[in-house]
Amino acid sequence: MEAMDRQLTSCYKDCAKFTRREAKNFYFAFITLPKRKRYAIYAVYAFCREADDIADGSASLPRKRTALKQLRHRLGEAASGNPQTRLDAALSDAMDHYQIAPSDLVKVIDG
Repeated sequence: MEAMDRQLTSCYKDCAKFTRREAKNFYFAFITLPKRKRYAIYAVYAFCREADDIADGSASLPRKRTALKQLRHRLGEAASGNPQTRLDAALSDAMDHYQIAPSDLVKVIDG
């Protein structure tokens, strides 16, 4: 694995912890992958889970739409190299390193 700075590694570790907490079987399914790939999968999972939690949550429809619009904006910022959150920083790096198209993740938001 190429060197990642400590801050980015910490962001990826947050995604891994989130994945382990929210989807333990999913977390362990990828444990044998090389660290860089595993971390990227955890970052994408965390993003997808956030979108899913918004869509399936108990908030009113207008609030869900607003939250999904904000998530779409954050995705655009992450894709442009200007992440807004720690999750977004990991996702931005994974998108860049593995050439993940933002349009594929927009499909997750759009459901």
